[in-house]
Amino acid sequence: MKQIQWLALLILIMFVLSGCIPSLQSVKKGPVLDRPLSAEDYMKLAEQTQAKKVTQLDEDTTPTVDDLIMTIDDPGVTPVSKKVTLANIFAAGRDFAKTSMTNGDTQTAFSEANMLATKYLTNQGETVELDVIFVAVSYPIGGVISNEEAQVIELCPPSGEIIYLDGVALDADDCVDSDGVVGSLASYLRFQDASAAWHYHILSITGAWTDTAGTD
Repeated sequence: MKQIQWLALLILIMFVLSGCIPSLQSVKKGPVLDRPLSAEDYMKLAEQTQAKKVTQLDEDTTPTVDDLIMTIDDPGVTPVSKKVTLANIFAAGRDFAKTSMTNGDTQTAFSEANMLATKYLTNQGETVELDVIFVAVSYPIGGVISNEEAQVIELCPPSGEIIYLDGVALDADDCVDSDGVVGSLASYLRFQDASAAWHYHILSITGAWTDTAGTD
């Protein structure tokens, strides 16, 4: 009987070594990726921890600031799954980051990424007029513009659009200039009108902000 048991064990070992039966190690480890996990991989792993896919979960129609959602921290370098409260997300959105633009008298687009990160745009360090073109985004956004160098700040709409200056619609592609006085302030807002068209609104706070009838 013992000889038969040893023979059966020997046959089983031979099958494992030949690949006919997966080893316990390969079953335990699962598939091996030859690349770092991506954000999409992490989301798939998160879905697999639930009995349902994320898209099949019940909707939370009354979220509160202490609710948690999953985030992927540093996805492009060393992605790590983390949690964050809605309160901290809202706090991040209120960041009053400052951007100082010194592009000279050359029109430069205020990029979407910059617009999202910046709530305070200045010409600090500029020695000539600063010309800025706003970017066409389809969501509300806003911030403050501050003249800190006694130079003109020119604000231009996306191509073909109009700017509202203190509630008055300018002609298409008309720009708005500051008065070149240190301390001149204005705010900018972007939102839709009744026809669903998106516009920038420049609201004077201090100093004179005027229609230049096109870029100068």
